[in-house]
Amino acid sequence: MNNSTTRSTRVAVVGAGIAGSSAAFALLNAGYDVQLFEQAAEIREVGAGVGIRATTAKHLRRWGVWEEFASRSAFSPHIQIRGARNELFVRERWPQLTDDPGEERARFIHRADLLDIFMSRIGPDRVHTRHRLASLEQGGDGARLEFENGHVAEFDLIVGADGIRSVVRDCVFGPTPTVYSGFHAYRAIVNDPEAFELAPDNALRILVADGIQIYLVPLHHRNQVSFDVTAISDDPAWQPDVSNGAISEMLDGFDERVRKIAAGVDHYVKRSIHDIEPLRTWHNDSVVLVGDAAHAMCHHQGYGANSAIQDAGVLDESLRTGSLPDALEVYESLRKPLTDRYQALSRIIPTMQSGTIFHNVPEWAVRDEAVLAGVTQ
Repeated sequence: MNNSTTRSTRVAVVGAGIAGSSAAFALLNAGYDVQLFEQAAEIREVGAGVGIRATTAKHLRRWGVWEEFASRSAFSPHIQIRGARNELFVRERWPQLTDDPGEERARFIHRADLLDIFMSRIGPDRVHTRHRLASLEQGGDGARLEFENGHVAEFDLIVGADGIRSVVRDCVFGPTPTVYSGFHAYRAIVNDPEAFELAPDNALRILVADGIQIYLVPLHHRNQVSFDVTAISDDPAWQPDVSNGAISEMLDGFDERVRKIAAGVDHYVKRSIHDIEPLRTWHNDSVVLVGDAAHAMCHHQGYGANSAIQDAGVLDESLRTGSLPDALEVYESLRKPLTDRYQALSRIIPTMQSGTIFHNVPEWAVRDEAVLAGVTQ
């Protein structure tokens, strides 16, 4: 699209999580007239650590936010899988995309800090909270949105970033069933010094035993650790009713320091882990999906937030060429084959198997990450 077309193109982004905020920022930065709609009364990201990969960093650099991101995150050198008693099974560096020994392969950041990097650049006049989408109608060269609060608006392009239970997706492409993984996730941010003893060098540690994985994500720049427990459960409720005491009991066989951390947690964010099967398509002439709305995946590979930001980056790049329908086709052709495969890969849980942590990650994953990061062809 040329500059005059870009400036006159009205874009609605529905959903203000990582996917929506990064997409809104990227398109606003590119010159589009962007409005961001969020159903919640306030925009906030509940606490958890996120590992941002080199593939994603490409877009942060191009958007001019890398320096702030680096100042609010911490370099992670490697990953470890350990047993319940903290015995080491596997230690491995993050996958390398170049021959540069100084390459930063991953950085950890608090989700709230990542969200703030994007939201602080969008501006309050473009952000509309308490806007829960009720319906979406397409016609002519655009689409009409109606919200439950009565607000109605028309746009040239709708970006559906409203999560795994996307209203945009269901309005345009029909209902999409979610798939329960058989796991719950219980997440907390802790300040306990003993948590740092379990993750002293800013490396991700995954403790595994008896159907339970404990993810210790160090956030040294905040003096915090993201303490995430993933456990088998037959309860598919989105917000499971599990007491803190019950979570502590699940960890009875783990290292004493782990049990002490769990005993000191005041509040967990508790949810069941669902994903969706790969969709037939993500777009039509005036609607496109990003993030979990397009390809919700389990968290076992830690790639959901990365995929969302990469979606925003590739959508931004694709819209710079050709007509709107052609650009959306290019975006989907570049992103969907990769995320289809990551959806399947993300159903594989970490285990105490010998060999590489990435033994289930085929060569295409590292190769495609390198291509997307712009370090090879």
